[in-house]
Amino acid sequence: MLTNTTLKGLDEALIELQHAIENIPDGSKKKQLLDRYNRLRQVRNDLENPSAPHYNELPLIIALVAIFSAGLLIYFLVRKS
Repeated sequence: MLTNTTLKGLDEALIELQHAIENIPDGSKKKQLLDRYNRLRQVRNDLENPSAPHYNELPLIIALVAIFSAGLLIYFLVRKS
């Protein structure tokens, strides 16, 4: 999906953006742009180092509860016999 040239182009664009922001006089607009730049930099870092996938644990929990309930039901049915 992402090639090295795409990431290289993104890195170059971020460097140019950083230089442009540094040349803006201090003020609220510069702070807003720096905040956005830092978020973009974080997204770029996440693209290079993806986190571990998050698994949905709900089906596992439901299966364990169902097995436990079935075991209890069988236990009480056998116990009364």
